[in-house]
Amino acid sequence: DTADRLATEQNCYNIAVDKNIPIIGICRGAFVLNQLYNGANRELSGHRNVDHTIEMEGKTFTVNSYHDMGIYLIGDDIEVIAESDDGILSAWTILYYPKK
Repeated sequence: DTADRLATEQNCYNIAVDKNIPIIGICRGAFVLNQLYNGANRELSGHRNVDHTIEMEGKTFTVNSYHDMGIYLIGDDIEVIAESDDGILSAWTILYYPKK
């Protein structure tokens, strides 16, 4: 969470939107995109340093989790592409398609 990191993320985001390039949010990126589009992220417990399963495109995957955040309200223009088995939308469960 440094100023340089935030500036880099904002720059990448601006370029993608200007060029109408789809953006996938993974980990922190998913939380940042969700907030940018009026979504709500909240702290949660039991997700740091654990494995859990997600469902994506009809397949089940085991993934790790190193955060204490969850997505509780999906932002505008964001499509959910995976959901964890406990129903919490974790950090890399969304895909955003920028619109011109």
